[in-house]
Amino acid sequence: MLLLFSGRRVSEVLLLKRDCLREPTVEEMTETGPGIWLAYHNAKAHLGQKEIFITEPAAQLVREQVARVREWTDALARESKLDKLFLTNWLRGGNIRVPSRDTFASWLSGDISEDRRILRAGFIHRYNIKYQGEYYYINPHQTRHTLAHKAYLGGASYVVVGDHLDHARTTAGLSPITGVYIHGQEKDIQLIREMNDRRLLTEKALPVLNNRSAAVRNLDPCDVAIWREQGMMVHPTHYGH
Repeated sequence: MLLLFSGRRVSEVLLLKRDCLREPTVEEMTETGPGIWLAYHNAKAHLGQKEIFITEPAAQLVREQVARVREWTDALARESKLDKLFLTNWLRGGNIRVPSRDTFASWLSGDISEDRRILRAGFIHRYNIKYQGEYYYINPHQTRHTLAHKAYLGGASYVVVGDHLDHARTTAGLSPITGVYIHGQEKDIQLIREMNDRRLLTEKALPVLNNRSAAVRNLDPCDVAIWREQGMMVHPTHYGH
């Protein structure tokens, strides 16, 4: 639930603190609507402590799952005094610690031999999770791709999806890596790249790509159409667009 609805990396979710959720203030709700804030630590991009907002109804599912995990790991937290949501004493002599990405992947999909014999059953084997008759080996990182893809299909712009995933923008205002997460939308991605290339030549699109309020004059109708298609707010005014 946390991976899918937050879009955070596996390492960021595994390192969540026990009080990782925060209800929005009345003032915040006027902008965000109902939901929940999830506090996490972004180590990959060196952004430090951050928060991501999860809207309803996903927020309620996240609340319920976090409460369950807290209950399951309460005894481990008291014994270890570790302020972490996810704790395990599996392997390593029973020492309590935060599970690593590899430990989590092993718990999820078990261990198999090269000829696909099950050496140690994982979550997918215990619950018989299959696709077309074969065990479905889950890659937790794909939940991040799923969220990005669904958000884009739901109307989020390329820029918004990239910012939500904490993808660093280039000086051109876009993140090249975001296109990898928008599966099956190669035509759109190519349009975005062409749009970005034109911006490098004309400098017209910079304030639009950065989601700033700005008047941009002498726009080609093709530019306006592409920007609107990507979910950007481009409207005619007395001073331009």
